[in-house]
Amino acid sequence: MGGFAGYHTATTKALPDAVPVMDPFHVVQLARRKLTQAVVNLLRRDLPAGLDELAQLGRTLWRKRAHVLAYFDRGGASNGSVEAINGRFEHLRGIGLGFRNFGH
Repeated sequence: MGGFAGYHTATTKALPDAVPVMDPFHVVQLARRKLTQAVVNLLRRDLPAGLDELAQLGRTLWRKRAHVLAYFDRGGASNGSVEAINGRFEHLRGIGLGFRNFGH
């Protein structure tokens, strides 16, 4: 049973002898929500003056949270291989600086 009070009320009325059991998923979900809220409250309260960039980063990550968390939903999908190829190209371009033509 989820943590929603409406389910508990309806179940108690319909099945008075039933034993309410909260499944592990909903326990973890409830804990995650409470811990996340505690961290957010702590960060909002204790953010030192002058760290506007950190506050902006927090807002950006919050706005993009679905995209950030999609990494875990998609089995760790990443564009790392593309970035690696781009890095190799940049390295080759860098070591080729100073050559005026291909004959050198």
